[in-house]
Amino acid sequence: MSEVHVMDHPLIQHKISYIRREDVGTKEFREVISEIASLMCYEATRDLKLQDVTIKTPICEMVGKELTGKKLAVVPILRAGLGMVDGMLSLIPAAKVGHIGLYRDPETLEPVEYYCKLPADCSEREVFVVDPMLATGGSSAAAIQMLKDKGVKHIRFMCILAAPEGVKKMQEAHPDVDMYIGALDDHLNDHGYIVPGRCGRSYFRHKIKELKIMSDKREDYLTWDEYFMGVAMLSGMRSKDPNTQVGCCIVSQDNKILSMGYNGFPKGCSDDEFPWAREGENPLETKYVYSTHSELNAILNYSGGSLVGAKLYVSLFPCNECAKAIIQSGIKEVIYDCDKYADTPSVMASKRMMDAAGVRYHQYHRSNREIKIKL
Repeated sequence: MSEVHVMDHPLIQHKISYIRREDVGTKEFREVISEIASLMCYEATRDLKLQDVTIKTPICEMVGKELTGKKLAVVPILRAGLGMVDGMLSLIPAAKVGHIGLYRDPETLEPVEYYCKLPADCSEREVFVVDPMLATGGSSAAAIQMLKDKGVKHIRFMCILAAPEGVKKMQEAHPDVDMYIGALDDHLNDHGYIVPGRCGRSYFRHKIKELKIMSDKREDYLTWDEYFMGVAMLSGMRSKDPNTQVGCCIVSQDNKILSMGYNGFPKGCSDDEFPWAREGENPLETKYVYSTHSELNAILNYSGGSLVGAKLYVSLFPCNECAKAIIQSGIKEVIYDCDKYADTPSVMASKRMMDAAGVRYHQYHRSNREIKIKL
C-alpha cells in the first residue's frame, strides 16, 4: 500500500489556512500557492539519493554531496496544477516539466485525456504529479494511469488539500504511488467540494483563470495520441487490401510527424496484378509473400535521417518482421490500437524482441470521440 505523508510543518499549515480564507486576493493566492508547493517539495524530496563528490573551495578540497539516481520531472494536472510548478522548480530547477489535461465526459462522467506532453525521457525520471486538491480522486487516478500507460514507472503525487474519499480512491487505484498532502480535510459535501476548505476544484479554477495562467482556449481539441493514432488510421484507409487495412505514423520526440505508411505492395508491383487473397494452395497466389506492412513502409518512406528515439503509432500490433525494423531503426516506443493476434508466434516473438531491446509498447486508450470529415 502507498504511503500517505500529511505535512505537519508549521509554515505549510499557516499558509494553507491563509488561502482558505474567502477574501484572499488574487496576488496573495498566487504567491502563497507557489510558496506552499516549494515547502512541500522540500518535504517530499527528503529521500532523494546522494553521492560523494570532491569539490574545491577557496580554502581546500573537500568531499561534498550531490544528487544522484533518477532525474526529476514535474507534471501538473491542468489547469489548477500549473500554479504549483514554479514553487517546485525554485527548489529543483533542473527538473523537466510535462503537462497532462483531462476533462470529464458529460455522458459517462469518466475522465478523458485532452492534452499530454511529457519529456522524451519521462519513463526514466522520478515524476512528481501535482494538483492543488484531491477530492474524489477520479481525475488524479486517471492522470497517473495515463502516465503509467506511457511507460512512467516512478511516480509521486502531491496536493495541497485532500479529502479521505480521494485518498482511498488513489490508494486503491495506485498502491505503488506515494502521496504528499498539505492538509487532509474532513469529507466531501454533496457537490464534491472538500469540507471545510474553500479549495474545491471550481474555486481553484476560478483563481487560476483570474491569474491568466492559461488562455481561454477550447478544451475539446485532439490530444497528441488522438491526433497521431487518427493519422495512422487515416493512412490505413489508403490500403487496397480488402481484408485488413493497417496504418502507421512515426513521430519525433517533440511531436512532429516524420513519416506515414500503410500495408500494400512495393513500388512497381501493381495492386491490380498481384494477389490480395489470404488463402490458396499456391503461396505465390496469396498476398503474404508480396505485401509490405505499414510499419516497414513508414520506416522506409522516411528520408530525413535518423529515427532514433522516435515513437510509432500503428493500428495493429507489429509482426515479428516489422519489430526487427523498428528495433534496428532506433524507434523507442510503439503505441498500438488492436492486438487481435496477440497469441500468434509472430506477435509473441515481436514482444519478446522489443522487451529485450528496450522498446516500450502500450495500447492506445480510445476516447470514443467521433470526427466527421467531408472530402
